[in-house]
Amino acid sequence: PSVKIKGEARSTSPEEVDRQISHMKQCFVDACEKWGAGLEIDHKRHYGGYTIEDSHPVVQIAQTASRKMGFDPALRTTLGGSDANMFNVHGFPSIVIATGMDKIHTHEEEISIKDLVDTAQLTYEICLEAAKHRV
Repeated sequence: PSVKIKGEARSTSPEEVDRQISHMKQCFVDACEKWGAGLEIDHKRHYGGYTIEDSHPVVQIAQTASRKMGFDPALRTTLGGSDANMFNVHGFPSIVIATGMDKIHTHEEEISIKDLVDTAQLTYEICLEAAKHRV
């Protein structure tokens, strides 16, 4: 007699995600009207998207630390949720740094010992670089 559906919408743009959520809600309303079904929508926003400019100090610090370790840092947009979403929402500019994980979000997710060590060293280098900037 009932169906429970969980959905999710992601975007770095609050306006874009709001449009998508409105569209999704309208699709449910339309389908329920067509089939004579009742509808309850319980919408919660768990975190907000963010955009950090390439020139921002947190990006520059991470890139400098990465290059010191011999890495060639590449910037890209992701639509995942992370602690950085919450930090940014509360005014603490943050980015996500890849750790070398493989098969992410599967039961076979893994990371090599070398990548774990490199991630720890990169964290240390970021701290040293940030201390220079008093960020």
